Amino acid sequence: IPVASGLAGIDSQGLHFDGAAGNVSCGDSTILDGATKMSMEAIVSTSATAAGLVIGKSHASECFYVRFDADGKLRATINNGSGNGTAVSASAYNDGDPKHIVITWDAATVSIYVNGNLDGTATLAGGSIPNTSDLLGLGAQLHGNGTSRASFFDGIIYRARLWNKSLSQPEVTASYENATVPFADQYGSQTDLVNANSAGSGTAWTGATGGTPPDGWEKGGTSTFTIDSSSGSG
Repeated sequence: IPVASGLAGIDSQGLHFDGAAGNVSCGDSTILDGATKMSMEAIVSTSATAAGLVIGKSHASECFYVRFDADGKLRATINNGSGNGTAVSASAYNDGDPKHIVITWDAATVSIYVNGNLDGTATLAGGSIPNTSDLLGLGAQLHGNGTSRASFFDGIIYRARLWNKSLSQPEVTASYENATVPFADQYGSQTDLVNANSAGSGTAWTGATGGTPPDGWEKGGTSTFTIDSSSGSG
């Protein structure tokens, strides 16, 4: 089954969040305190229609975060010590498919990249990341008191990263092209699995359940799918 470039396998297991209580606390991390540039990166998938934080340090006060809004659009906010820069993506991305997300701040602009493409910006000039007492979290906003939580994410987060630099466009593209998600985690239901080990163009493979063939395959019988050589996939 074909997937977007760069999202065909992964180097680690994704974390599944339930949208109700699941979260990962990284404590009151100070790794980006005083940073004058930064980036956030993660591979995520969600079909939720409620707001949910992917990664961030934001509860009692806003430091930095990226989240999905209820409409499926991405919202990225970074505080430079005197104000916030908030970028919102032009498109919604809660279709359940894996998305490679990068947020950058280069001391001038907060930018949102999805699958290597720029999809939202906001102005944030100068300053540095402040020291705040909230906890760095994945999947939820975490208050510094260790008990108050909000904005629970419903979906999967793979390979979250923070950078104390602003990734350039070529670096964002390279990161996307090298990003990978395991086949088993790409889709929630595999109704058209195949049970052959190898094949070439025109070779018949048998579907596990029959029915409609997956993309890139031609139906060759009741439950037999044939590689479609014209599609370049299979």
